[in-house]
Amino acid sequence: MRYARHYGLYDYIGQTMNDVLITGSGLIGAMHLVGVGGVINALMSGNLNSVRDGNRVTAREYMELFGGYEMSGIR
Repeated sequence: MRYARHYGLYDYIGQTMNDVLITGSGLIGAMHLVGVGGVINALMSGNLNSVRDGNRVTAREYMELFGGYEMSGIR
C-alpha cells in the first residue's frame, strides 16, 4: 500500500479503465501479482491489458478479480 501511495496510484481509484472500476483492493492485488512497475505503466498508458504476469494474466483481470473488497481496516 505504501507503493500505491508513493506513486500516486490511489488517484486512479474510482476511475473506470478497460471497463473495470479501479478499487483499492483491485489495485493492491494487481500490484502484488503483476508487479508495481507493470501496474504503473498500465495505468499511465490507460490500458490495463498491456501488462501480464508470468501466467499471462493481465492487470485488468486481477483488478476485476480482486476489486471491491473491504480494506478500511488496513493501513
